[in-house]
Amino acid sequence: MLKALPGLGFILALIFALALPLVAGAHGGETSITPENLVLSAGSEVKVEVGGLVGADEATFELKGMFGSTPLGSYKIKSDDFTQTLAIPENVEPGSYSLIVSGGGKSAKVVVTVK
Repeated sequence: MLKALPGLGFILALIFALALPLVAGAHGGETSITPENLVLSAGSEVKVEVGGLVGADEATFELKGMFGSTPLGSYKIKSDDFTQTLAIPENVEPGSYSLIVSGGGKSAKVVVTVK
């Protein structure tokens, strides 16, 4: 069948190569941050789930955008995987930001929109 469709082998190899990091990340070792919403409002709160922040006793959060960074606080943590509620300051301008968690030499980010 691969002889009949010469490009199919390449496409399957490409799909496998792109999917492999997703599967590997799901089985540990990767640090992740997942907000309950990807669209946030200035002046509101957002709950985030953090996974794999191994070796950290404190987690620091920030929003980083084109025009600078807004600290969202540092929190003591007791587990590598945890949930934290963050307050988005009222003075955050609308736009796209990286929501970043860091601690213990590890970090993770996700792109969010502030409206």
